[in-house]
Amino acid sequence: MDGYTELRNYAVIGDGRCVTLIARDGSVDWLAWPDLDSPTVFAAVLDHLKGGRFLLRPEAPYTASRRYLPGTNVLETTFTTTRGTVRVTDALTIPDSRSLAPARELVRRIEGLGGQRPNALECPAALRLRRPRTSPDTSCGRPDRHFRS
Repeated sequence: MDGYTELRNYAVIGDGRCVTLIARDGSVDWLAWPDLDSPTVFAAVLDHLKGGRFLLRPEAPYTASRRYLPGTNVLETTFTTTRGTVRVTDALTIPDSRSLAPARELVRRIEGLGGQRPNALECPAALRLRRPRTSPDTSCGRPDRHFRS
């Protein structure tokens, strides 16, 4: 379908609590944060116009190759153009309770491997694309008996 990436062109990274779908073109098209059942930050896989994405790729025509680093779910994508080569490494960090680092984060590292490397960066988030959770009002008309989850 026009504007959507075929499912077979996605790679998956995760941290045990959430999952990210990364398209071959360098676009993070799915991320619900901080848990899999949380509201989405990026959801272009569902709605390519309003869903939001985190796109990171060369501006020039390119070829892309991908691999997972051995023994990990860290994704490495290498973009090659006629003018240069860029590598993007993607990972979801796992918290280390002994450090002062953020609990969890999506990390995207860009490395220029040679030549000129003009890159496109696009990051329109679509926070709460899904409907917000509703909670029943069980007060039965009594203002002192409201229940909210």
